[in-house]
Amino acid sequence: MKNSIRISAKYEKMVKELAGDNKETRVFNTYKDFVVFAACLGRKYGEPKSFTKAMDNPIRLNIFNGEFDLSLMNILAIVESKDTDLLGTPSTNERLEIFENYACKGFEVFENKVYNQGGDVQTELLKLIMEEAESSDNPLDDITNFVNDF
Repeated sequence: MKNSIRISAKYEKMVKELAGDNKETRVFNTYKDFVVFAACLGRKYGEPKSFTKAMDNPIRLNIFNGEFDLSLMNILAIVESKDTDLLGTPSTNERLEIFENYACKGFEVFENKVYNQGGDVQTELLKLIMEEAESSDNPLDDITNFVNDF
């Protein structure tokens, strides 16, 4: 059974710059915070994106200890698979892989919409957040629709 969350090596430079030790470039307090944000962004902007090459030193699963983190992993797995059986222990690997792949998609979106815009990353991130706040899409719609389909 998996006990860590991998991050695509493709986004290593960006992740280390924005969630690493350098306080001058850091936007996220931890890698975990960036991964959780990226997974949410990935869900909003498309299908999960699989990857094969991961950064060294994946994030230990016990770091994702808050109710929000674990609930998000579970919700993404259910919404993606439309199968509540993924919540069982035997499905942990599949559930975590779905989360990793949504994070990978989110890193791609973040790179395109924020990181590579040429401006201040914090300013570009605030613009993205404001756009999302003004949109009519509600992230709970997927969950509500899933429950209503049962």
